[in-house]
Amino acid sequence: IQHHFWEKYVWGHAPARNLTMGGGSAGCTLLLHETVVKGYGIVWLCLTWFLPAISFVLVLYSLTCLAMESVWSFEDGNYLHFTWHRTRTQTYRWLVAFMMVAPFLLLVLWLFGAEAYSKSEQRLDVNFQIMQDRVLTILFLLLSLNFLAFPSVPVHSWSREDMHRLNFHRSILHLIFGTNGNFGMKMTDALWTARMELEQNGHLAEDSRLHHYFKTSEDAKLALEICEKAQRMEAARKKKYT
Repeated sequence: IQHHFWEKYVWGHAPARNLTMGGGSAGCTLLLHETVVKGYGIVWLCLTWFLPAISFVLVLYSLTCLAMESVWSFEDGNYLHFTWHRTRTQTYRWLVAFMMVAPFLLLVLWLFGAEAYSKSEQRLDVNFQIMQDRVLTILFLLLSLNFLAFPSVPVHSWSREDMHRLNFHRSILHLIFGTNGNFGMKMTDALWTARMELEQNGHLAEDSRLHHYFKTSEDAKLALEICEKAQRMEAARKKKYT
């Protein structure tokens, strides 16, 4: 029965089917007629596809921007730069904002439909009970969308040209199980540690954390120079506007 109505409000049409209830001689057959969504159900159908449609647009927008910037490797510094700053663009935030509208629309339409179309007090109570059972799921959805809209991971305003010169050492597991936010924080922590090692010892330690993020020690030293220069330029820009 649940699948029958799922088909109706997701695809707009549910075919007729027979369901056997119980077993043995006492069993009975329930006939579910072919049904097509109409009336207020069309509103539910549109709402069902609203969030997935905006999500698809968001993914398509992100992939298109990635391709336009010619970033083809997740070891490229430009890939980290892209993920740092893409979530701060107005287009990205507007799309996530539209996604956040969906849960509120769901509650409003649910409340209106329950009040306007419930033909008995019992059916009204059932509608509100179902709504109440789904509130926690809706809150978790809003929390997840809030993380998308307002990422808490700090980013650096380093230039794309500087980031392009970085060539990280990353396994495929980083792409599957990790996030660029965590990778960026670990990498900047390694840069800070390497800076202290250089001041204290005059050279990077053999087991320096920074070596874990680059293929060779020369790449690690070059990265430290590039990122220090980029950070000084970022600090200078901030000083200029304060």
